[in-house]
Amino acid sequence: MTTLETWTSLIELNLGKYEPLLRLPPRDAAQHLCSEQTITAEGAVLQMLANILAGEAAPLDPARAPLVADWMRGNFRSTALMCMSIVEISEAALEAVLLMIGRVTDDSVALVVNNGMLLHGDRRSSVLMALARDPRAAVRIHLFSLLNVHRRLVPPGTLDARLVPDSIVEPLLARGIGDEHPEVRERAIAYAYGLGVVARVREQVLDRTSDDALAVRCYALVALGVLDDSASFEILVHALGSKQREETKSAIWALARRVEGFERLLPLVKDPDLAADVLGAVAEVSAPLDDVQLDLLATSVDTPALKNMIRRHIERTRHGAPERGPDSQVDYFVNRDR
Repeated sequence: MTTLETWTSLIELNLGKYEPLLRLPPRDAAQHLCSEQTITAEGAVLQMLANILAGEAAPLDPARAPLVADWMRGNFRSTALMCMSIVEISEAALEAVLLMIGRVTDDSVALVVNNGMLLHGDRRSSVLMALARDPRAAVRIHLFSLLNVHRRLVPPGTLDARLVPDSIVEPLLARGIGDEHPEVRERAIAYAYGLGVVARVREQVLDRTSDDALAVRCYALVALGVLDDSASFEILVHALGSKQREETKSAIWALARRVEGFERLLPLVKDPDLAADVLGAVAEVSAPLDDVQLDLLATSVDTPALKNMIRRHIERTRHGAPERGPDSQVDYFVNRDR
């Protein structure tokens, strides 16, 4: 049976003046700590643990949640042990603690998400959706940036799908893609792309190809590269003629992924402003090209980089070399100053 004494020993909590409270029943200890005018971070953690052992439905005092969050960020190993112990007693208690920390602190998204992995099903979903609905834009941006492992765009299907329960993938993405803040919309589209689930939120992504924000439009266009329907293909072809060069380049990289896109891109290699993107897309992301198509490309452009790009294409499409993504190879996307 878990007691305050065994629990605080396990997580090596430095109690100081609060150590005598360990001998009290948990509810009495919690009430004593609640009456304290000032309290240390360790005291706030002790109060939370006492409340959990006493069976309180809301174990974390909102006013003291920032102290607990600070302690958790500074004590990684002890926090892991504490949260695992909380789950053994009550998953609902850990859910309540994480929801409270997320609600009243501005910089605890990673703390909440990482420890939320100990929760199952609806409880983990409630924590993630609470962050996605948070009224603070910075929290929502941080959430989707974290889900994207803080990279702009990773190859389709390479993000860990286990972090978010499948039951809320679509509601979470729909919330993000429809967010009022453009950076949240951008990061949510990138997350759908990295998970490889763009088809599941196809309509929302199509809508964002006409978004007010250029960056969002460009991310949406790139995401259409993993679809296979005629409507999304025509949107990409239309975007090749955009007055915004970033949209054109995003469409190039999306069309390169699609088997039917090569014939639309081949004429563009003669445009000095677009040739590098066409060749980069062929090298890094395009659908497999046969020898005839590669010869057509070679006779259409004269650049010293051509041989290396064709070699990279062959390594990737015929010999299994992995796609590296824009952050580690070609800077093909929008917002080049980020």
